Amino acid sequence: PDPPAAAASAASAASAAADPGSAVPPPAPIVMPPLESAFEAAVRHAQAPAFTRFRLDATQKTTIYGLYKQATQGDCVKARPGMFDQIGRAKHDGWAQFKGMAKGEAEARYAAYISEIDPSF
Repeated sequence: PDPPAAAASAASAASAAADPGSAVPPPAPIVMPPLESAFEAAVRHAQAPAFTRFRLDATQKTTIYGLYKQATQGDCVKARPGMFDQIGRAKHDGWAQFKGMAKGEAEARYAAYISEIDPSF
């Protein structure tokens, strides 16, 4: 390399750094999305098609439903469905059993219950 050319290149770089109008703007800050909570991960896991390989009984289904509703909506305030709506009654009872439970506790218990059903979670 030619020493005068190298010196001119270094001087040019120094003057560009000193002149803010010709300098390259700094990169934009990286904004990271918030980390996914254990509850959100458990919900996503339970909704995945692969989760259907676990043949859940009625008690497991209503427990999952009840914990999810308690974590997302709080206490059940709806009237219990009539005796001819067996599915509605089961869902209502599954949710109502967690009445008074705090949102954070319901989220934690939901995630723990999903990992109990599927240890790979």
